[in-house]
Amino acid sequence: MLATASPERRVERLYRSGLLNEQDAAAAVAESDRNRAQYLEQFYGVREESPTLYDIVINTDRLSVDQAVAVIVAAVGG
Repeated sequence: MLATASPERRVERLYRSGLLNEQDAAAAVAESDRNRAQYLEQFYGVREESPTLYDIVINTDRLSVDQAVAVIVAAVGG
């Protein structure tokens, strides 16, 4: 399963959490994306992540947290 959102949405969520200012939130998202790309290439040989690599993709730009949870619960047979 892949839970995803646009970088802008992820920065906004970090900033709204009150833990980081907007600049640091943007840097944290960029660093996370770089680390994930390196991990996928090193361990799986994936040069570019694609939704087709996953059985379920949840885009939290489109779904609320409650909707995303409902999709996950339904997928696991709950």
